[in-house]
Amino acid sequence: MSMNAPATVDGVRTLVVTTNAHAVAFGSAPQSPLEARSVSALPASVLGPAVATKQQVARSLMQQNRAFFGVGVGQSLDNPKDAALVIYVDRKQLPASCPRW
Repeated sequence: MSMNAPATVDGVRTLVVTTNAHAVAFGSAPQSPLEARSVSALPASVLGPAVATKQQVARSLMQQNRAFFGVGVGQSLDNPKDAALVIYVDRKQLPASCPRW
């Protein structure tokens, strides 16, 4: 099974978070290093297009790879002024190698 999530979707960057549904449901999923820093909230003009893109592509992304079980929107790790799609990946379904972005 391929773990090649797209680096961007409709111009919105993606971020793969390796976890499982149980960890997300109980709040124990890995935390982004970005969350530990003090950052300002993204404006609606940045979040709106990212949320619209997520709503258009989430189902298709999850159907492409059964390890992908959720898609969200967050701040980009490399530019906190940008939004990014966050793709949740089940750790139990990882292949031997998984690319890191």
